[in-house]
Amino acid sequence: MCTCEAEVFRTKYKQVGVDCPDRIVSVEENLARWEKMLDGTYAEGTAVVRLKTGMQAKNPAIRDHIIMRISEAPHPRIGTKCRVWPILDFSWGIDDHLIGVTHILRGLDLQKEGEVERMIWKMMGWPDREMILYGRLNFSSEYKLSKTYQRQKIQEGEFVGWEDPRTWSMQSLAKRGIQPEALRETLLDLGLSKRGIDFDKSWVYAKNTKLIDPQSDRIFFVQNPLKMHVTGIPFDHLVAKPLINPSLPEKGTREIPVPVEGGLLEVYIAKADLPAITVGNHIRLKDLFTIEVTTMGKEIQAKFFKKELEEHDEASKIQWVKVQDNIKVKILQPDGITTTGFAEKTLATMKQGAFAQFERYGYVRIIKKQKGSIQCYFIN
Repeated sequence: MCTCEAEVFRTKYKQVGVDCPDRIVSVEENLARWEKMLDGTYAEGTAVVRLKTGMQAKNPAIRDHIIMRISEAPHPRIGTKCRVWPILDFSWGIDDHLIGVTHILRGLDLQKEGEVERMIWKMMGWPDREMILYGRLNFSSEYKLSKTYQRQKIQEGEFVGWEDPRTWSMQSLAKRGIQPEALRETLLDLGLSKRGIDFDKSWVYAKNTKLIDPQSDRIFFVQNPLKMHVTGIPFDHLVAKPLINPSLPEKGTREIPVPVEGGLLEVYIAKADLPAITVGNHIRLKDLFTIEVTTMGKEIQAKFFKKELEEHDEASKIQWVKVQDNIKVKILQPDGITTTGFAEKTLATMKQGAFAQFERYGYVRIIKKQKGSIQCYFIN
């Protein structure tokens, strides 16, 4: 039982490796002081129980380490019933023995706690345990893993709950469509290295892609859409037949009817494709036909060039969505950015909760279907 002031103990005894006066107090006096800790004679911070780990230990952090202290703050479950509480590493040492733990996996930052546990086991004559330490898995500020911050955003109504992708919680990963196997395989690949690792979400995304790709039908999607007018089309009606899933050609194709009125077709294309579009060059509207760009501007003008796609055709391929027949899409990303655009109408036939791959954008999950619009979460 030590009644030294904390700062005095640290500077006068602990740092220089000198025994404090209370170290030689008799057993009877120790027991009397223990009763005073329990009955309230000693106030919080005026007395502690120390383990005689040795004041000459090489690591100053474990010299006569505190194992019990007074706390008068109410406990969330038992209130003020108890006022003397064990320090974490002391309770670990007792619990790990009593419940029969054989292997302890613990962060490298808790190495000191492991040393204290081993001292307790040795003093009590208990068997040692296998203790495996691993380095920190570091997350950048991108992930915002603060529960306080996330709870505040939920209470303020900015986040829709713990399933909101911006929380990066386990609930949000599941809601987005990140498979448990992807997380498990990623962590197994990382192993238990003692070297700190900076986490990269691409590791999980790569694993997840392999798992969800077979069930993710392809969908045309244009982000930040621009209107394009195509004239001179020598057909009254066309049907685009893109593959449902190029990775599984046996699933066949989906059909996108394309009515043509007076040789004219209006489509949306993605703003991101503008660098590939210049007057006079040929562009392939994917799985439909090739056009020749005639005018650049707020709305792009083009004319029909050919329907057939030759084996060595070098025309750039771009996504497109019909102006008169599409569905509005909003995609919430983990960084909080909401992507908007138009998708082909096929998306409206898919069930809520289904996965899809928006070609040249990424994998998404349908979260909410409304009349004329669909809300998705970005997966990877």
